Amino acid sequence: MVTRQQIRKIQTGLLRKLEQTECQTERKVLLGELEYFEAIGDSLKGLPLSAEQKLLLFTKEEYLVRRKRENDQEIYQSLGVSRRGVLFVEETFRFSENTAKFTTRETK
Repeated sequence: MVTRQQIRKIQTGLLRKLEQTECQTERKVLLGELEYFEAIGDSLKGLPLSAEQKLLLFTKEEYLVRRKRENDQEIYQSLGVSRRGVLFVEETFRFSENTAKFTTRETK
């Protein structure tokens, strides 16, 4: 489990990289990473998460477990997201994983 101090350290590093990067695709990836860590931080603080944050933290493993007893529509409704939102986040992470040198999904 990641601590809040570790998250702050990672976010600071990402912000430094963001300030130094001029490439728009790299900036987009770094902003996605920052959003992901912000969601983790909010979760650790006990703050209510937005639908987008819930979706960012929703892992493939969690989906496979829930898929055994719920259909996709029920899963999306419980997260408070639409199918369109799911497709957007899936596309964003596919883009991120293909272009980034590291992935944060494993950090959790």
